[in-house]
Amino acid sequence: MPSNIMEHQTLTFGVELEMAITYWPHADQPLPSPTSSSTFSPTSIQKLRFDPTDADHASYESANRIKPGQRRNNYGKVATINCKKAIMERLAQAGLPVGTKIKDETAPGDYSVWEVVEDVSIGKPRTKNPYKWFQIEMRSPAYMFNPKNIAAVEKVCNLMKKTFLVDTSNDCGLHVHVGREERGFDDQHIRNLYSWVWAFEPQMTSICGQHRFNSIYCFSTRERSRYAQKYLQKYGCRPSPITGVLHFQEDEDLDWTAYQAGEYKENQLKYNAVNVKGLVEGARGTRGAKPTIEWRQHEGTIDAERVTIWVETVVGIVNFVCHAPKQDLLSLLSMAANEHWEKLGDGKDKKRERKMGAIIAESSFKATDLFAWMGLTKSADFYRDDTYIVDKFYTTEPYKQWITWDYEKDTTMSKDERESLHVRRGLFDCLRKMKLDESSDIKGESSSPSKSSESSGGEFEESSGNGHSSDDGDDSGDDVDAERKAEEKRISQVEREARLAAKREAKHKEAEEEAESQTEDDEDPEDATA
Repeated sequence: MPSNIMEHQTLTFGVELEMAITYWPHADQPLPSPTSSSTFSPTSIQKLRFDPTDADHASYESANRIKPGQRRNNYGKVATINCKKAIMERLAQAGLPVGTKIKDETAPGDYSVWEVVEDVSIGKPRTKNPYKWFQIEMRSPAYMFNPKNIAAVEKVCNLMKKTFLVDTSNDCGLHVHVGREERGFDDQHIRNLYSWVWAFEPQMTSICGQHRFNSIYCFSTRERSRYAQKYLQKYGCRPSPITGVLHFQEDEDLDWTAYQAGEYKENQLKYNAVNVKGLVEGARGTRGAKPTIEWRQHEGTIDAERVTIWVETVVGIVNFVCHAPKQDLLSLLSMAANEHWEKLGDGKDKKRERKMGAIIAESSFKATDLFAWMGLTKSADFYRDDTYIVDKFYTTEPYKQWITWDYEKDTTMSKDERESLHVRRGLFDCLRKMKLDESSDIKGESSSPSKSSESSGGEFEESSGNGHSSDDGDDSGDDVDAERKAEEKRISQVEREARLAAKREAKHKEAEEEAESQTEDDEDPEDATA
């Protein structure tokens, strides 16, 4: 599906740029020499002083009913206001729409202008330096997705880099909101979205980096969602990739899908890596809700190219899950069945990789392959040399990978019996994949769950060639033969896939057992002593 930027004019986007801005808090002292900080060396034109005047202090004291005499304690707060003003003035000089009010982070937003607020979640840069830092978040207007507005975001990034000394190394994120104007997103769009997010989380993680994976501000759907955690409680293991895809396709409506995707322990949506909190609140009639999909997993940056490519990428993903032909979407989602192992963070991932090869997101179907498949060629080209190998680490014992079937635990079973059950297991997995591939077995264009069974039957009859009139009755035998042959061909294909799946499963199980055995040998103190 081509990803021409002009094809997305019905979608909107907004960006939130988090950053730490450098300032020198000593009005009576010269700026540090460049040798005082090897990392932060400002240019001669970058603004580093935001010293409050008496008038600034008086205005702040009046607005906040503070008695004079506490100016030393309020220096940072007043200087932060000056920083916000300086940014707003610079954007206005460049001809960009800018708000006129100084706001705090919790104030209602004006989505027609750029706004600058303080964000206390932003940490100081990790490197030692003599400066102080403002914790700043910049919010764009709700832009229509088109080249002109992408260029506006690029312009802001370049202005900030040129005018201020900015750091985005610690706890900063790049958040992108994607909307669909007044029409919004229906239930099926959100089912498609979270099926996609579940299926391709490893690929997205590979372009966002280690420190953004499953962080407290953008947690993993596979790791911490209510669905994943409730599945763990019931079965003692994690859902397989294709199981998760099918689960989200079968959810009832937006509210239930969001509930399942939300963080389990905190029961909230705000910090999902892909967040639909605004959509849920909008559906409930909450005043001021943002009816958008928020993508939170990208690390903070004001690099214009990285920001705009990420915007184009997530808008392209939303466009695909909402507007792609159904069979294209289902064909893509069914690739989750090809993911035969995933990293667990249990200390055995390296051994699994040596035995089974790299995970699919780092080998045969990388993020670049995913984007190319979807027609996002610009994103595929950009991220081709800009991906990460992400490892999982746990401070507690992680849960097991996927369900272990009863026959896999039976040590008395013969090799032939085990192989026979492997084939049946493979057949079962192939049938589950066919369930996703068949549009007759999945919710259709209607977002109403109650219509799914009715619509699926109608679609199957249409696709089975039952549109002939009664005048064609003489050819009914040919139709039956054709259908029988097609069914035989399909069964044959399923059997072949089942055998291949069984072989892969056997290889996977053998590698798992060998890795566990090796770990036990490594950890056995008697063996070590011997």
